[in-house]
Amino acid sequence: MTADEWLTLNYHKEFFSPNPESFNELVKPYTHLQPGSHIITVGGTNGKGQTCRFLAQLLNKEKKTFCLWTSPHLKSVTERFVSHKGQIADEELLELFQRKKQQTGESQLSYYEFLFLCFLDFVQSLKPEYLILEVGMGGRLDAVNSLDCDQAAIVSVSRDHQEFLGKNLKQILFEKMGIARKGRRLTTSFESDYLRNLCSERSLQEGVIHKDLFSEGRVGKKDDFPKRNAQLSIELYEHSLGRKLEEKNREDFLEELLENEVAFIEKELGGRTLFLKGTHNVDGMRKLVHFLYSQLYNRGECRGEDRLLLSFSKRSQSDLESMVKIAKAYPCLFKDITLYAGEFHKACDKKTIESLANKFEIQWTQDWKQWIYLAAPGERIFITGSNYFVGEVCSHLDSSFSS
Repeated sequence: MTADEWLTLNYHKEFFSPNPESFNELVKPYTHLQPGSHIITVGGTNGKGQTCRFLAQLLNKEKKTFCLWTSPHLKSVTERFVSHKGQIADEELLELFQRKKQQTGESQLSYYEFLFLCFLDFVQSLKPEYLILEVGMGGRLDAVNSLDCDQAAIVSVSRDHQEFLGKNLKQILFEKMGIARKGRRLTTSFESDYLRNLCSERSLQEGVIHKDLFSEGRVGKKDDFPKRNAQLSIELYEHSLGRKLEEKNREDFLEELLENEVAFIEKELGGRTLFLKGTHNVDGMRKLVHFLYSQLYNRGECRGEDRLLLSFSKRSQSDLESMVKIAKAYPCLFKDITLYAGEFHKACDKKTIESLANKFEIQWTQDWKQWIYLAAPGERIFITGSNYFVGEVCSHLDSSFSS
């Protein structure tokens, strides 16, 4: 049995069900992680995972020991358990799951809470110098917030998970700011004047030391989103080590991070090139399409000859329509757009997908495998939307290649 199989059997699927008071009691034995590990907690609507990965690369370059927690995973739960030594082995994680299950007994833990407790055991065994925590959702109520961070960062704020985080940007921002601690640094990268000012005012009230990269001129509106995230990770790195990089070194670090970053998972299938990346909300879709356009435009490859397969988790109708509109706004990228109505975790229902396809006069399918094989050899296919669906496609392709 693999760690993924055990997890599905015992905890089923991932849903947001915060229970901070009872969970904090279970985390108390781990509070001695400080001051041993410098804890960096990173939140935001989009870009927090990339920022955490960039930071881990920088610490690795410095030969620092660290543990990295991110979510969700695409193919295997082992992706959430990473250190300076690499990704945890499946057998080791399975043993960790079984041991932690015995220890917690009948505790009513959610899928996410159980995994985070296991991660803390993983951290405890390694005793790293640095602990990088990506917030799962929001901030204030997230399991990672059970640990007091030495510094926090918020990458971006947009409307997402409004049923949990609030109906407007102010409410969502304040939920995300719940990861910040009095007397400690909160670094942000907000293009919006409104969000920057709101965050500064709130930080002043709460005694949080706020620094924003837009305000300081470290990033600008012309910078693409990976570059902004890389600059943020360098800022966190500098603060962690307590020293500033010389400008030349900073530029070298920035160039290296962006060169090494894989924007899309790339696969070959029967002469077709597949590019896969999860994009689970409106802001993420906008950033992804802008980034893709800038990359292809700079290479002279905006020919409108590529195909897009788009999947959705359950979202509001307005969000679904906005995401389709964003994709359709770039005919220079995609010659056709197809929606996928599947049965992956949290999938949008078939009726909604069919209605959406009819409204925008685009295709939809219930069989993504057949859809891909109907594409002509030599075509490029971009697959995006739900992280759960992208993970399903990656797993299928990997198993096909290995069999």
